[in-house]
Amino acid sequence: LALLPDTAPVIEKRATALRARALLALGRVDEARPMVEGLLALGYRHPSLVNQWHALTAAPHDEG
Repeated sequence: LALLPDTAPVIEKRATALRARALLALGRVDEARPMVEGLLALGYRHPSLVNQWHALTAAPHDEG
């Protein structure tokens, strides 16, 4: 139990990232946005989350 306070933030980040990725997979970008932006502000940069986030929020390119 003495280790819980030291590991709790890491576990919390991972749990938040998991929830955010689930919401993104369901197309619920607006619900995931505060979670993802919060994680990014904390320096969390898991490649799969970042790639999924950028794929769903990148501005469409004008090819015409």
